[in-house]
Amino acid sequence: MNQNDPPTEHILACLSSSPSNAKIVRTAATMAKAFGGTFTALYVRTPDSDQMGKEDRRRLQQHIRMAEQAGADISTIYGDDIPQQIAEFARISGITKIVLGSSSVHRRHFWSGPSLTEKLTMTAPNLDIYIIPDASAENGYGSGRKLFTRPLLPSVRDLLITAGILSCITLIGFFFLQLDFARYNIIMLYMLGMLFTALCTSGYTCGVLGSVASVALYNFFLTEPYLTFHAYDPGYQVTFALMLTSAIITCTLTTRLKDHAKMSAQAAFRTKVLFDTNQLLQKAKSEEEIFSLTASQLMKLLNRSLIVYLEQNGGLGAEQVFGVDGETAQNIFSAPEERDAANWTFANKKRSGAGTDSYPDAKGLYLALRTGGGVFGVVGIDLSEKPLDAFENSVLLSILGEGALAIENRRNALEKEQATVQAKNEELRANLLRTISHDLRTPLTSISGNASNLLSNAETLDTETRNKICTDIFDDAQWLIGLVENLLSITRMFTFVGLYTIVPAKKQKPRQQLAGAVFTAVGWLIFSYAFSIYFTHFSNFSYMYGSLTAVVLLMLWLYICICILFIGAEINGFLEKSHYHI
Repeated sequence: MNQNDPPTEHILACLSSSPSNAKIVRTAATMAKAFGGTFTALYVRTPDSDQMGKEDRRRLQQHIRMAEQAGADISTIYGDDIPQQIAEFARISGITKIVLGSSSVHRRHFWSGPSLTEKLTMTAPNLDIYIIPDASAENGYGSGRKLFTRPLLPSVRDLLITAGILSCITLIGFFFLQLDFARYNIIMLYMLGMLFTALCTSGYTCGVLGSVASVALYNFFLTEPYLTFHAYDPGYQVTFALMLTSAIITCTLTTRLKDHAKMSAQAAFRTKVLFDTNQLLQKAKSEEEIFSLTASQLMKLLNRSLIVYLEQNGGLGAEQVFGVDGETAQNIFSAPEERDAANWTFANKKRSGAGTDSYPDAKGLYLALRTGGGVFGVVGIDLSEKPLDAFENSVLLSILGEGALAIENRRNALEKEQATVQAKNEELRANLLRTISHDLRTPLTSISGNASNLLSNAETLDTETRNKICTDIFDDAQWLIGLVENLLSITRMFTFVGLYTIVPAKKQKPRQQLAGAVFTAVGWLIFSYAFSIYFTHFSNFSYMYGSLTAVVLLMLWLYICICILFIGAEINGFLEKSHYHI
């Protein structure tokens, strides 16, 4: 198979908390490698996923990490009908092969509905479904699991709400009965009460209890003979049965819709957090701001305390804690094993801490903020109360990936900017050297030619011509002297820039020292020129100082030059303060 050809097979492994799911993930990864195709791992999150046990959550996280290490793209979708969700995902994503476990093939009980494999076959008949048997791993799995994942015992609040709704409905029904309203209006009133009960309570228990209680209350208070559970009309038995069935179906569907609405709201919120993170990171101006925004968005998403370690000089620097409760967060991450787990993550580029094989006693889960270019830092998440669910883990990895990519893009942009500046500096230096070389070579050539002509033909040249040649030589020499002095002045200016940058204890930028350096260089040059004129034409210091004249003049010259140097430093300080206040 040509490596340049696009992959023709797309393998899908369904993730779950089953012990045999590890073998399914490995098999799917092997198939993807053998076929040269892409590998996707899918987890369908149902309303009952929140009731998953601690051990099941741990296994599910292990299977997700195993799929990530095998190169799979992790996807999480919401839904109650798992086969329908898998089939629709497979259709949209172009899945060609699905890998399932053997527990999905057979029905658990004779009254159970079609198995997952049967439903998938009916829903998506064009898919290739591979069954991976692993009976040893499934032994005991499911035997100790609860028949109902939701708690059967309702809370006192839910019971009070149910009792209050039924009492109000019964009173209103009694009032309708006094007004001689048709009895189907009263029945519809009880149906409406069950709808409100399902909306205002959690779980199915209050809805089912309320449905049974509504039939009993209707029979006891609103049918003849009153205040008994007997009914004269034989048709009431059918009415009661239909009323009970309708009420149970109504409250069940309402509870399911409420669960789906809650899950959709959570998915929308997390998607918005992910979108906002992308927008905020694009506006970040520094790496510290990128880390801060990433941690803030993670805390907003997970509602957990975080700790961030930035990379510094090849290791982890000082930590920064982002806590829901500041004091509690400091206590959580203050233990020595927390720092050790973070260092291990930084060194090995793998997660560690709670829920992993490395430093499992730590209270935080530590993940590296990294790309192919290296590790930029480590983020720790408080898992002392409960572990992450599958979708939280997926969004968490996405946000960390965006943060790492933002840091890498910023560093690449800075390197590109520095390379551009360096290229411009090299071009400017080359042009300057070319110009200086031309300006030096031209008068030197003229001097050399005139001197050679004068030496070779001095006897044959008249006086006027010789004077003209000597004048040209003198003018070119003076021009060269001026050029060299200008170059020395520029060199002196850069010397002052380096002096103002390196000598102060506070770190300075060379660009900010240019004003003082220019003033010092120009002032030094003007004073030296003026001092030389004064010394030559207006003073005769030898009468006053005798043999110390040279020393005194040198000290005077140095004193004035040092004063000019300090004035330049004061100019730089004044400009820096003015820029800071602006």
